[in-house]
Amino acid sequence: MNKSFTVVMGGLVLFATVAAGGCGGDDNNTGKAGTGGGAGRGGTAGGSAGRGGTGGGSAGRGGAVAGGGGSGGSIGGSGGGSAGNGGAGGAAGAAGAAGTAGAAGAGGAAGAAGAAGTAGAAGAAGAAGTAGAAGAAGAAGAAGAAGAAGAAGANSDGGFDGPGPTLNFTVQAAVNRLVLDTCSVTPAEIANVPAGTYTITLMASTLSKGSVSGTPQLPAVDPYVIVNVPVPAGNAQEHRRFFMLNDVGANASITLAAAGTIRLMFVDADGDFNSGEATVTVSPGGYTTTVSALNNVLRWGTQGCSGNPYNLTVTNRPHRVTLVASAISSGSGLKDDFILVRMPSEMPTDAHRWIMLNGVGATYDFTPFGSDTMRFFAISTSGTTGSAMLSVSDL
Repeated sequence: MNKSFTVVMGGLVLFATVAAGGCGGDDNNTGKAGTGGGAGRGGTAGGSAGRGGTGGGSAGRGGAVAGGGGSGGSIGGSGGGSAGNGGAGGAAGAAGAAGTAGAAGAGGAAGAAGAAGTAGAAGAAGAAGTAGAAGAAGAAGAAGAAGAAGAAGANSDGGFDGPGPTLNFTVQAAVNRLVLDTCSVTPAEIANVPAGTYTITLMASTLSKGSVSGTPQLPAVDPYVIVNVPVPAGNAQEHRRFFMLNDVGANASITLAAAGTIRLMFVDADGDFNSGEATVTVSPGGYTTTVSALNNVLRWGTQGCSGNPYNLTVTNRPHRVTLVASAISSGSGLKDDFILVRMPSEMPTDAHRWIMLNGVGATYDFTPFGSDTMRFFAISTSGTTGSAMLSVSDL
C-alpha cells in the first residue's frame, strides 16, 4: 500500500508517494528488509524512507534505504529520507529498484541530494531447531537370578513326599500288640531242644493266605513263618525272641541257654482262605516240623487276636522303615526290641508281605504294591508294656 503526503516549499505544494508495508526502501539504496518484503518502488520525489515490511518471524520495521530523486518534480525533492528502523530478525531484503530521475523543475534549483537512509540491520535468520538425537538404546537388564526351588508339595494321594522326608511315630505295646496267650493260636512246635547253638531253616513252603487284593484276585504265595525262641533276660539275643524266616532257604542262627521249645506259626488277618504248609528244620539234631497255614496261623483280626495295629498310609514310591528306639518289655528284666510289620504289598508272590524289625536300628527298604497301608504290632507271649519309635522315610 502507498501513502501520500504534502511538502510545502517556497509556496509550492508538492506531493510524494512512498512504499509501505513490505516494500523495500525508495531509490536504489539497498535496504535490508524483513524476510518476504518485495523490492521498493521508486518514489517520485525524495521522501522519507519507506517503512519496512514485517519480516519473517518478528521482523522489525526497517526502512530499506533512502528515497531517490522524485520523477516529474519541478525541483528536486528535499533531503533524503530518514533512516529506516532496522528490522529485527528479518532476512536481507532484495535491493530496491532504481528510481526514475526527476526532471529539473522549471526555474527551480536542483534539489539537494537526499541523504542515504541507514540500512536496516539484517534480521538474524531463525535457526532451525536441531533435530533431537535418537535416544541411546537402554542396556539390556541383567537376567534375573533363578528362583529358589519350591518346597516339596504334598502328593495328590495325601502322603508325604520328598525326596528325604521322614515320618516318626510310636507303637504303644499296651495298645498295638499281639499276645499269643490271648490270640487263640496253636503254634507248630519243636520241643525239648537242648541248650546250644543251632541253625534254623525254612526248607520248603506252599503257604498261602488265599488270594491277593485286586482284579483279578490271583492266588497268593506267602513263603514266610514267625519263629519264637525261649531267650532269657539279659541274653545278647533278646532282640530275636521273635523273628521271621522270609523265603525258602532263609535261615538264622539261634542259641538256647537252656533246653526249650521252639514255636513257629504263619500270620494273616484270618484263616478263611489259607492253605499250604512249610517245612522247617533245626540242625544239628535233625529236628523238623511242619507249619500249616490253616492250623498254625496267628490271626490278628477279629477271628483271633482282635489286634489293634498302628496303621500308616504311605505313597507309591520307595521307602525305608526303621526301628529307631524301643522300650518294650514282656516281663521283668526282658527287652523285646522287635516289631512285627504287615507291609503294603498285594504282589501275588511276596516272601516279605510280613517282616520283623529286630533290634534298634533295624531297617527294611520297600516299594508299595497294590496297597498303601502298613500295620505295626508289638508281639509277645504274654502282656507287654512300653513303646517303640519307628520312622518311615522316602528314598
